[in-house]
Amino acid sequence: MSVVAVELPGRGSAAGDTLPASHTDDAALVSELARQIREDFQASSATSIAMVGLSMGVLMAIETQQLLADLPIVHSFFAGRAPVRDSSHASVLDQASVDSLNLAPAEVRESEAWENYFLPMLTADLASDSRAAKRLSAADTPARIRGDMDVFCGLSDPSFAPQSADQWREFVSADAHFDRHCF
Repeated sequence: MSVVAVELPGRGSAAGDTLPASHTDDAALVSELARQIREDFQASSATSIAMVGLSMGVLMAIETQQLLADLPIVHSFFAGRAPVRDSSHASVLDQASVDSLNLAPAEVRESEAWENYFLPMLTADLASDSRAAKRLSAADTPARIRGDMDVFCGLSDPSFAPQSADQWREFVSADAHFDRHCF
């Protein structure tokens, strides 16, 4: 098995890249991810692909899958994101909502690193997720996930409860294996 990890703008070697700020930016990023995955797959001896998405990366993985329809995607592993039913599942970007995510203690949230590094990236990620939710909910037919699916959730995560994880079952074909794992 080979693993192809992607670095999104604002992270790792792509830390200096501009964060997506529009539907056009999102489409360019997803197209580039699909291009990289396709190139890596074709250059490898792999016979199948598994997609992994965490939080906003779940919707990005779904949109990327749509561009890779000709490749053998056999499994998806998603965590930290409820399925999109309509645009009401879009992320809310006000400060109270960000604070309610309880991502760090108050002293960290008051730091310069939080303000200058983490918060802009988080805000961009939530905005990108919100735009993806709107695009996917506006589609004439719901996005179908190819292959089997495992969904991971937290037992005490108010934004992604086990009941929400079960709703992903509707997005896989009847003959696909679906399982949820809650910790």
